[in-house]
Amino acid sequence: MTNDSGPENRVPRDTAPGRGDNAEGAAALDLARAAEPAPLGGEERLRLVGRVTGFGLFEIDWLARRRYWSPELRALLRVPEGMDISTDNTLLERILSESQRERMREKLKQSLAPGGDGEYEDEHEVTRLDGTPAWILLRGKTFFAETETGRAPARTIGLVVDITARKRAEESNALLASVVMASSDAIFSADANRIIQTWNEGARRLYGYTKEEAIGRPVGILAPDHLREEVDALSERIIRGEHVYLETERRHKSGRLIPVGISSSPIRAEDGRIVGLAAVHRDMTERRRYEEHLDFTLRELSHRTKNVLAVVQALARQIIRQSNSLAAFETRFSGCVQALAYCHDLLVQHDWKGANLDDLIRVQLAPFGGFDGAKLSAHGPPVFLKPPAMQSLGLALHELATNAAKHGALSVSAGSVAISWARLENDRGLRLSWVERGGPRVRRPRREGFGLVVLRRTGAALDGEATLDFQPEGFVWTVTIGAQQMAERGER
Repeated sequence: MTNDSGPENRVPRDTAPGRGDNAEGAAALDLARAAEPAPLGGEERLRLVGRVTGFGLFEIDWLARRRYWSPELRALLRVPEGMDISTDNTLLERILSESQRERMREKLKQSLAPGGDGEYEDEHEVTRLDGTPAWILLRGKTFFAETETGRAPARTIGLVVDITARKRAEESNALLASVVMASSDAIFSADANRIIQTWNEGARRLYGYTKEEAIGRPVGILAPDHLREEVDALSERIIRGEHVYLETERRHKSGRLIPVGISSSPIRAEDGRIVGLAAVHRDMTERRRYEEHLDFTLRELSHRTKNVLAVVQALARQIIRQSNSLAAFETRFSGCVQALAYCHDLLVQHDWKGANLDDLIRVQLAPFGGFDGAKLSAHGPPVFLKPPAMQSLGLALHELATNAAKHGALSVSAGSVAISWARLENDRGLRLSWVERGGPRVRRPRREGFGLVVLRRTGAALDGEATLDFQPEGFVWTVTIGAQQMAERGER
């Protein structure tokens, strides 16, 4: 397209909408080919074809070194009014991208070869003269003549068709197909008779049917027996033109029911007729579980809150009877409330199902120095306590530690506390011991205060027994915990 003197000249390519793809384009090309190869006599015929079809037409006379561009082609390429392109040898090359120019040159060279059929057809992405992008289909036919030097190109005629809309639609469809294939949701379509026509990978994962198993079968294969009427009514609404969204259940290939969110719309033909339906089914199993868990947690929170308030009220009544001053009451009451708060922190961490015994001991003794292996130690097998047991044992541990810090082994540097527990035979529960050593000499108190009341009653609260042993060398508290107060791993 740099020289107009011979067959190496860059020739526009006929751009009808693909050979055999468009009846009008094929008919227009037949008309164009019918033009006799008289150098200029065919121009009127080309103009007629252009007016009838709306396609851009061109003609190149290789012998007379002249070319013709139809008004429709000028409009398609956005050629400015008044701009003369009759001798423009590089027009089509200039509007092509660099990556396509070499391919066009090679194909053009082949179409102009004397031994070839003179056919040229290709699709090109172009930048029109006003700077806007477009796609064109270029289709050309070269006629040859016998010359003194042999067979040579005499005349090329062709069509240029704007296929931008088709290309954009193809890109959009490709993007949509990619989204459908990559989606984790089940996406499928059915015709007006509710027969499945398409089925993506998400649908296979959700329902268990492969594409081969699903396509050609009615959408009713997904309907649970008790929801068949719902499925039929839903399909009827969509075929009537409604857009539908609901949460319901559908049936897996194995027969199990799956909670799903369904969004479905009618599919319309170009003339507006409804020819089927498209559906997106989203697995709502995890969301359903979350909602059920949230509902359970809220109910459990309400229940636990009432329990805590009842316990706090009981503690307040008991402590005030045992206190000889407001300051003593405040100190004792604040410590008990804090102990309950530690228990509830653990409950929240374990979704209100309970907590590990070693975690309970750790948080209750943290304010008193925590485990250091010397003054405080604890050992025993893994045990998971239910919430009521946590609460009762947590208060008891708080009272034990408070008493040890004021009067017992933790009140002196040489004292120590050892906590141990072991399971009872035949899975009858658990025995836990609190043993103080190295503290001041122990004597049985003359009056039973609030702390001793709590320690004595804890056994009954844990479906077991509690014993208090005031050994001179150190206080010992032992409690048994009933098996029903503990949860196995599978029960949590």
